[in-house]
Amino acid sequence: MLTSLFRKPYAAVLWLSLLMIVTRNHAWTPLHHLPDASLAIFFLTGIQFRSRWSLSGFLLLAALIDALVLGSGAVSALCLTPAYTLLAPAYASAWLGGRWFATQGERSGPFPLLRLMGVLLIVALVAECLASGGFYFFGGYFAHPSLSGFAPRFIQYFPHTLLSLFVYTGLLLGVSHRFNARFNTSSHVL
Repeated sequence: MLTSLFRKPYAAVLWLSLLMIVTRNHAWTPLHHLPDASLAIFFLTGIQFRSRWSLSGFLLLAALIDALVLGSGAVSALCLTPAYTLLAPAYASAWLGGRWFATQGERSGPFPLLRLMGVLLIVALVAECLASGGFYFFGGYFAHPSLSGFAPRFIQYFPHTLLSLFVYTGLLLGVSHRFNARFNTSSHVL
């Protein structure tokens, strides 16, 4: 079943936290060109955990990583604008997409994989509009922001967001399947 990432909650928290630490900061790891997995992490957290505390905990982890990296001076503060606050609703939309899929997506018909792909597409669209749109419209770097000015940027960045979301989600579902099969653990979703 896709509605449980890891059957042991501590394993899910550990794997997702480590992935966020490795992919979110490009200052402390040698993996400088590894795409950020945050969107997939929030989606999968929504699948794994019923509690809204999981959303809050991972939002706090993301902000902490960003603060430590920015505080170290290892990366530019270019993205630290009023638009940064729109990352919270972008990630929350991914978490809500995961929650919906965990409660409805797999149970509503014979094609859960197609439903998963559809939910991921919607999550990526909403998150990209909030995060990139927020940066474009509220970041203060564009003199006269407009929808026609944002469209080319959306077209440029959306495929990367969608691909990263699909790849990381698929990889983590595969890892969790192997982990659960190896340790033959019982299902547990919080």
